[in-house]
Amino acid sequence: MSHRIAISVMFFVLGVIFFSWASRISIIKAYLNMDDALLGSVLLAAPVGSLLTLPLAGWLITKYGSRYILLMAGIGYSITLLLLGFATSPAWLVAGLFVFGMGSEVVNIAVNTQAVELEKLYHKPIMSSFHGFFSLGGFAGAGLGGFLIQIKFTTIQHFLLMMSFGILLSLIFFRNLIASESDKDDNQPLFAIPKGVLLGLGIIALCCMFGEGA
Repeated sequence: MSHRIAISVMFFVLGVIFFSWASRISIIKAYLNMDDALLGSVLLAAPVGSLLTLPLAGWLITKYGSRYILLMAGIGYSITLLLLGFATSPAWLVAGLFVFGMGSEVVNIAVNTQAVELEKLYHKPIMSSFHGFFSLGGFAGAGLGGFLIQIKFTTIQHFLLMMSFGILLSLIFFRNLIASESDKDDNQPLFAIPKGVLLGLGIIALCCMFGEGA
């Protein structure tokens, strides 16, 4: 049960951090004097960072294990909020979002790897419950973000609070993550072309992401 709680918490953190940023987009847009077209272009930096990090994230996890990568990525992803909060120009925000996207992707793959490992131990489907905790984190991050805006927290104060929250939970629940070695493989290539059913699932996921991004 401790494994399940720890993994659920990390999904929750992933949702909180992302939606904390989302709750401040309109304020950062106004602060940097960006129009809608420029904002749309700037926001593209995050998915680009995620896409380019996909092969690296998988390689890191197969080489070092998802447990330690999730700890490092959870801390790093929380810290990247400050890159967004301190942005003083659209160019700075682009760079920050690129790194933010990278961190998000590594956490996402690592925590889902942990979930798959635990699902094997349970011998029954439990993945949906973990994704539910991501959604709960999204509600919490957006709701708290709106509240902090109402009580006049600055963007920096808000992101510092969320960064501390993410780092603290990552450190507390690290020891209860699965220390399985089954996802390690020193001979794993950095990139492999998917085939068969996996390729089809990848295309479906790509189409879903297009819809979500639009």
